[in-house]
Order: sequence, then C-alpha cells, then structure tokens
Amino acid sequence: MTGEMSKADVTREAYPVQFAIADAMGATVHPFDQYQGPYLRFEGRRYWLLTDDETCAPWEGRIYAETADELSEPFNLDNLDAATTAMRDLVTHGGEAVEHARAVAQTERRQAKALHDAAPELLAALKTVFDNWQRGVPMNHLTPTGNAVAEAIAKAEGC
Repeated sequence: MTGEMSKADVTREAYPVQFAIADAMGATVHPFDQYQGPYLRFEGRRYWLLTDDETCAPWEGRIYAETADELSEPFNLDNLDAATTAMRDLVTHGGEAVEHARAVAQTERRQAKALHDAAPELLAALKTVFDNWQRGVPMNHLTPTGNAVAEAIAKAEGC
C-alpha cells in the first residue's frame, strides 16, 4: 500500500468533522492520502484538519489554510459547531481573527504579569495606608478612594 486514498475511503462515518464543515460551508471533501486524510475545498482553496499539531491537546484539532499558510484556533474535535466556526473564522477573516485573539490573549497575560509583579509594592502601600488609618493619622490628604481602601482593609481584617 502506498498510502493513496480513494473517493470510497472518504465517508461521513470516517471523517465526520470534515463533512460537518463541508455541509455548513458548502465546501467539498476530497481524498488525499491515508496519512493526511482528506482535504476540504472551498472557494478554490484547500483546507486541512490537523489533529496532531503540537500546539493542540489530543482531543483538539485545527484547520490549516494551505494557500494562506494560516491556522485556526484549536477546537474540540467532538464539537462540530466549533469546528465549523473555526473554519468560518479562517475563511472570513483569514489570519486576522486568529491574530486578534492571540493579541488579546497576549495583552491579558502581560496585564496579569504586571499586576502579579506589582502586588508586593501595592500591598505594602495599602498596608501603610491601613496602618496610618488604624493609628488615627488624619486622612484628609487621601482621596476618597484612599479612604475606601483603608476601610476595606479594616473590614477584611475584622477591625
């Protein structure tokens, strides 16, 4: 066997994800080989379902747009709606939707890291405010937010 695939090998039972996408998008499923499986043809372009991508968990897949050399976001292989959405996003927005999602995630990670890194300094500043408030130091110089922070710390510590 050379790995060739015939049209008879490409069945809905064997390739449910590809057929669900094809049905939803008006694409067609074509045989390629036994190793890569069939591909989807949509608007003259080829799309592949990748299930062994190193960036995916074992239960996830991604759609690869061959001509654009772009990948969808990972989706659960058991969720045919998610597979169709991944294909639709890739076709509709190209890499823009994927890049936007990545950019948002990177921004959120940077913000979380910045907060994490600043936490010791923020806690020290809040403790100073709290200690001064607890000792009765006049808080006239604090903004209403500063007073609220001191009061919240007092409540949290049961004072």
